[in-house]
Amino acid sequence: MSADLEISLRPKRKRKEEIIDFYFAQNWDQNSEQQLLYRLQEILCLTRSYGEKLSLTLVVEVRDPGRVRLLLKKFLAGKISQVSSQLSIRELEVMNLLMQGLTNKEIACRLFISYETVKSHRKNILQKTNCKNTAALISYYHTTFFDK
Repeated sequence: MSADLEISLRPKRKRKEEIIDFYFAQNWDQNSEQQLLYRLQEILCLTRSYGEKLSLTLVVEVRDPGRVRLLLKKFLAGKISQVSSQLSIRELEVMNLLMQGLTNKEIACRLFISYETVKSHRKNILQKTNCKNTAALISYYHTTFFDK
């Protein structure tokens, strides 16, 4: 997955807009996300005194739009915290496979990672979701990812 930021400059009187590619990262991860946000902040600071209007559109290509839509609705309604959005994509994949009843060994085989990496992901998931055990994680998963 890649991450990129392009800036569209629309002159007030002219009809032609200019698009400037401002940032591109081959991988979308926590580091590239922080760099992207930093670059966006730079743009806002540079253009604030010249701008008359600011319009931001975020385009995210996702595998499961329905699930993301539900998560965003719950997040905006205050039903879930930002903690769930702090889970990495790999941690979400591991959690999903855990909820399907797979063992650590089966998850490792399915995701082509080591058994120890799965254990590490599970530990991080429990820590980030403030769950003390797998039973609490199952409850968290169902209240966070499914409408009740």
